[in-house]
Amino acid sequence: MPGDADLSVTVMQIVALRAAMNARLDVPKPTIDNALKYVRSCAAAAGGFGYQPGGPPTPARSAAGLLSMQLLGAFDDRAVAKGLEYLAKTPFEPGSAYFWYGTYYGMQAHFQAGGSQWANWHPKVRKTLLDNQQPDGSWLGYHEQSQNGPALCYSTGLAAMSLEVYMHYLPAYQR
Repeated sequence: MPGDADLSVTVMQIVALRAAMNARLDVPKPTIDNALKYVRSCAAAAGGFGYQPGGPPTPARSAAGLLSMQLLGAFDDRAVAKGLEYLAKTPFEPGSAYFWYGTYYGMQAHFQAGGSQWANWHPKVRKTLLDNQQPDGSWLGYHEQSQNGPALCYSTGLAAMSLEVYMHYLPAYQR
């Protein structure tokens, strides 16, 4: 594992691998195994996932790590259960670091987990998102330099996609 690898880049690569598998392309088993090995190396013993192996867990990275493992088929992995526990007890609200990124991946991860995980997660997140929606339909960015342009597009895009997870508009949102 190169020292500059991180979970943020890895999750997008895993989304691409899952898309390839959904399209019935041949994805070699060692590729899946190595991806899982890397994501597991980012799991914290107490729960959650860090940016890189051995790093402290954060809500946003934990959501990305959870979804990564689920997209690779590791639904019953201990790191998934502990990651869901970590997110359930960790405050994550507008203004938190990487809120939009974490909300997007968190909605998908909880949808994939299903059952009580989904039932407990999505109503709170949906309410938070709808309570923070602006009169023009947008969502303001947090921790960005500007509330216009790219920051507004990013936050609005991720908020809208987060609210669409359970509507199955994108194949990645299917279980």
